[in-house]
Amino acid sequence: MSGSARVSFREGALLALALLALVVVAVWSSSRSAKPGPSRSTYDADPRGYRAWYELLGREGIRVARFENRPVFLDREIDTLILADVAPLDLLGASFSGADAAALADWVRAGGRLVFLGDGPLRMIASEALGSSRERRNESKAAIAREAFGRGAIVFVRDAAAFENGSLANDDNARLAYALARPRGVRGVVAFDEAVRGHLVPAHWWDALPRRLVAAIGLIAVVLAVALFGSATRLGPPLVVTDERATSSEAYLDALAALYERARAVPRALEDALASTRRALARRETTSADGALAASLGELEGIASVAHPTEATLVRALSLALVIRKELERHGTG
Repeated sequence: MSGSARVSFREGALLALALLALVVVAVWSSSRSAKPGPSRSTYDADPRGYRAWYELLGREGIRVARFENRPVFLDREIDTLILADVAPLDLLGASFSGADAAALADWVRAGGRLVFLGDGPLRMIASEALGSSRERRNESKAAIAREAFGRGAIVFVRDAAAFENGSLANDDNARLAYALARPRGVRGVVAFDEAVRGHLVPAHWWDALPRRLVAAIGLIAVVLAVALFGSATRLGPPLVVTDERATSSEAYLDALAALYERARAVPRALEDALASTRRALARRETTSADGALAASLGELEGIASVAHPTEATLVRALSLALVIRKELERHGTG
């Protein structure tokens, strides 16, 4: 039993070593077969990148930038756009479309300068939109060719590998790289296109609208938010509705007195009281109370002649008018 156990352990160990050897061979072969292509990105410090070219221009005082957006967002601030063709054709369909090529052509036509590196599928797509046929591009075997396009220009460079990090120091590649990228204006910006290499900034709907329109939409949204908040939020104590039927007679009299005061009704009330009293006396018969009535009437006329009567004088005048009417009723002449 012990011998058979030792044989099984040996066979297991040999099987494990065989599997390990297969894994090592597979990894080694895949690492040899997977040869990464040149990135030619300004972010890449590998010998196949363009970071050295990007930093060279910055040290020479040129304003350099990385363009990480769709060509439709190219503006006049960018003087020169450097576009390297390195991606396979199957990847370009998602990163560079016909609409992008048309927007790139419009930018060049408006005065931009495009430096195109390489002669791959991206150049084919862009050249169709730019109106540069394959026959025209192949007329000259020169390494660099320049074509006028509207108010701008296109520079075709066949050898894109000469400007990689590992080749920039060879021969006069650095001088050529500086001469190709030097902007035409003093304050012009030289931009390296990074969108086709995956460094793409997400574009939102507000990026495609004019700044003033976006500001107006934002202002309207703020106004609507404030209106909704104000309609849903109570800004003060609730209004208590009082029952008008419960109003007392005292409040009614106070209100009526206030109205009389604002309308200056005291002199008018005195005049009415005096006039009605005189009409009542004119219809009276001769009685023994003529002397008392004459005295009350005289006092009433004196009060009515006051320039600025007060409420107290009004009360006194109405009391006199009431006394005169009672005297007339007592004698049957009211």
